[in-house]
Amino acid sequence: MREYMTESSGGGSGFLMGLACGAAVGAAVALLLAPKSGVEMREDLATRANDLKRAATETYDDAMGRVNRMVEKGKRLAKDGQDVVRQAANEITDAGTSAAQRFNS
Repeated sequence: MREYMTESSGGGSGFLMGLACGAAVGAAVALLLAPKSGVEMREDLATRANDLKRAATETYDDAMGRVNRMVEKGKRLAKDGQDVVRQAANEITDAGTSAAQRFNS
């Protein structure tokens, strides 16, 4: 249970995403206010856009990795639960069969 709570608490990645967005907005404002030629401005904007795209892709990939790990963990837990229920059902059936045989003897 502790692993699930640690794994699912995405507070750090949310903070990083907010930080990246804030940095991107700040950089865009700085670019727009800086005295540069049109060509330089377009190059800077393209570079910043590529940086933002890369950061967004990394954040998405990280989130998908977390989701996939949680899904796999859920599948394992469900299978473990099925095994426990199956074993308990077999034990109950065996106990019932034994009791019926003793009763009929």
